[in-house]
Amino acid sequence: MRKTGTLFLVGLAVVFTASACRKKPKTAPVPTETATAAQREQARRDSVAAADAARAAAERTREENLRAQNQTSRSTQATMAAAIYFELDDADLTPETIGVLEAKVLVMRRELGMRIRVTGHTDSRGSDEYNVALGMRRAAEAKRFMVERGIAGSRIDIATRGEEEPAVTGEDETAWSRNRRAEFAIISR
Repeated sequence: MRKTGTLFLVGLAVVFTASACRKKPKTAPVPTETATAAQREQARRDSVAAADAARAAAERTREENLRAQNQTSRSTQATMAAAIYFELDDADLTPETIGVLEAKVLVMRRELGMRIRVTGHTDSRGSDEYNVALGMRRAAEAKRFMVERGIAGSRIDIATRGEEEPAVTGEDETAWSRNRRAEFAIISR
């Protein structure tokens, strides 16, 4: 019994000694009633400066985010607004138009809520009926391409204006080539 009691006392002594040797954590000075008026004023100024710095940093971050969003939005708008052009009496996609459509597919994969309208146009040659049908084939070909690349067909409306809305007026190949096109408009995002 005496041995157990001695061990207990030795253990208690070790615990008390260890706890007495432990360093106390340092704490920041807090203005108290005993602090001088100058110390309290300096603490207030430091607190105000820290709050102002935090507000300024938050404002800078917000402005940077807005700039980035606007830049992305302008880029998205430009990509989606780019028209594609066709050869005379043709609705086939060229390598150039495929590149433009691939960029649109990337945007639509990123913005899952986006819906667009593709409107086919023609030059002034040919009958009204022929041009309306050709404009629709051009719009349908652009939609087909995008659907084959994974964009839901329900997100793409198609329409035709035939020769009714020329991009360029004139009766020469330069004007006609700019009018044989499909235009894209964002319906919703």
